[in-house]
Amino acid sequence: MYIFSKGLMSYNSVLSGLVLQTFLTGPTAWFVALVGAAITAVITATLMYFLGNFDFPILTLPFILFAWFVLLSSYKLDSIKLSDSLSPQSLANWELHIEGKINLLRATFNGIGQIFFVTEAIPGLLLFIAVIWASREMGSTTGRRIAMDLLQGWWRDV
Repeated sequence: MYIFSKGLMSYNSVLSGLVLQTFLTGPTAWFVALVGAAITAVITATLMYFLGNFDFPILTLPFILFAWFVLLSSYKLDSIKLSDSLSPQSLANWELHIEGKINLLRATFNGIGQIFFVTEAIPGLLLFIAVIWASREMGSTTGRRIAMDLLQGWWRDV
């Protein structure tokens, strides 16, 4: 019962549903996302059962395996269609432009928000406050990681 009360069974399912709904298109996208979330829950339970004996954490492995399986199977299955945002791109002429000033607020909290598919700084700040509220230890660890990430980004620009 512990894994259900902590949300461990639903996290991978939510991620699978989000990614499939985001990157699939067509009339079957919602159906594939819902069925995919259910299948991911079964994969999560199976991996927890088999890998739990070895004290091996599965983390987001079920989500990654199933999402890649569905996204790659779309090339062979006509009923699953990829979104145009996932069309292959030519990297031969691609250039990375990283000039400009760093927005400290956005750089600080954008990474936290991206974990939950949120790309703005204010929701990231709210998530950081929620982490601190839930556990001061995890909040301080998250704060240290943010500081290390900012220093790493600054060091690369020097």
